[in-house]
Amino acid sequence: MSVSALEILSAIENEGNFRKAAASLGVTQPYLSQVVQRLEKECRGLIVDRHHKPFRLTELGQYYLDSRRRIRNIEQETEQFCSDHANLRIGKLRIASNGERTNAILIPGVSAFAKQYPGVYIELTLEHHLEEISNLLLSGMAEVGVLFQYLLKKGLNAYPLFKERYLFAVPDTQYFADVGERYNSEGRYPRFRMRILKNYRNCRFYKPFYTMNEPLFCQK
Repeated sequence: MSVSALEILSAIENEGNFRKAAASLGVTQPYLSQVVQRLEKECRGLIVDRHHKPFRLTELGQYYLDSRRRIRNIEQETEQFCSDHANLRIGKLRIASNGERTNAILIPGVSAFAKQYPGVYIELTLEHHLEEISNLLLSGMAEVGVLFQYLLKKGLNAYPLFKERYLFAVPDTQYFADVGERYNSEGRYPRFRMRILKNYRNCRFYKPFYTMNEPLFCQK
């Protein structure tokens, strides 16, 4: 049976002699005496006053015992913290994002997460430029972020949130009747014909800008 120095000194402090201390720990008296002698050698001084009846700890012995108790408490607190952190009972989650649309996307999920894990502090920042978010994740300044696919950098994991479609909206008038097939209730988004719009008077059209518009939920 392995008995710690903390347990042995605590037993001596409580029982007042080696025999009773050994019995309370379930070890032999010679074993307990050997452990005490080894500790006194390590500490370079007496830790048990054997001349006093009952035995008591010396100043050095009491300091050693108190130190061991503090170490035990720190180890227990550390173990508890690690367990709580691993099970999301405590912690901090930094989310980097940008824009009102992302705000609308994240708030429901963040609220649900906070309800399930109330001990985790959530830091949600929405003022970052989209180009900055990948660097924030890679540098450890944020744990998760939301950005567009074309901004994704090597070293990040990404999970699609949803896909967007943009509609070209025009007044429901005869003037735009032949632009293209209208959006219908079945969810079809037909392609409009840009070349037809060029024939309309008083309409100015600029060179189209195409980009990837699939928001991603990213983490390092």
